[in-house]
Amino acid sequence: MSDPWTDQTGKRTTTVKVLCILLFVFGGWALIGNFSEWISPPSPEEMEQQLDQSAELMEGWMSSLPEAEEAMEKSRELATLVTSNAAPIAMLKFFATLGALIGGVLLWRMRRVGFHVYLISAIVWAFAPMFIIGANLISWSFAIMYGLVVLVFALLFNAQRKFMV
Repeated sequence: MSDPWTDQTGKRTTTVKVLCILLFVFGGWALIGNFSEWISPPSPEEMEQQLDQSAELMEGWMSSLPEAEEAMEKSRELATLVTSNAAPIAMLKFFATLGALIGGVLLWRMRRVGFHVYLISAIVWAFAPMFIIGANLISWSFAIMYGLVVLVFALLFNAQRKFMV
């Protein structure tokens, strides 16, 4: 039988409190953003207008680079691809964020299964653009950027699993 004065299993640690609060704040914000993008995705016309404005601003600079026109055309194609698939990406990210928040609630309650729910949902969230539009520069950029945040949270939560039931 374990000593109740030294056994801390099942008691919420300060690290778990801080991580869960951060997860709830940023996850709630992401949930709202993903839902709004799912309901009203950006229009391709707005995206084209923004790309044209960017091209006008960079026109003088780009004329000195021979590959600039090709790079601008490639980025226009990628932006069109992302914009045309914004709703499915946002829907997948919405449900993945919801899963991560459910995992966060379980982690808040010091349940080990919450770590696995959070981790799976966060990986889906990080790689959502790649699942929908395939592997390209933009989807890899999102995956690496979000994946680093997920990795840090996963490592910190994993270090606290020994206190969970």
